Amino acid sequence: MEGTRLVEMNPIFEEVAQQRGFGRHFLDEIARRGSIRNMPGVPEDIQKVFVTDWDITPEWHIRMQAIFQKYTDNSVSKTINLPQTDTREDVRRIYVMAHELRCKGITVYRYGSKKEQILTLPADASRSITESPRYFAVDSEYSGDCPTGACPL
Repeated sequence: MEGTRLVEMNPIFEEVAQQRGFGRHFLDEIARRGSIRNMPGVPEDIQKVFVTDWDITPEWHIRMQAIFQKYTDNSVSKTINLPQTDTREDVRRIYVMAHELRCKGITVYRYGSKKEQILTLPADASRSITESPRYFAVDSEYSGDCPTGACPL
């Protein structure tokens, strides 16, 4: 499967989209945008239910982690995805907030900060996707290490 890109979409969302009549023709656009927020033709009640990490501010990512971690003794892994436009000061603010909310740990990733990244919007992917570019793509050979073999800080 070397070089193959896997695509993924919430199957419940896909089923609801087809049942509610905004199915297949919307899926490509949704994948490119990474969200259905403010998307013409997608009912508001569906937009409220199917929220992606792109729709949630970093502050709410941290608040969710803080509540969960308060009642968990073991490790909790959940990446706070930041937009490409965020600055070092934005990242600092996120870490300070996590500390103030007594998080045990957080992970921050600024979209597009690496030459290659594991999750991409297909429109931004540096390599072509072998299947229809409908969903977020993850390299099939990803094993949790640095995808290029050398990850400078």
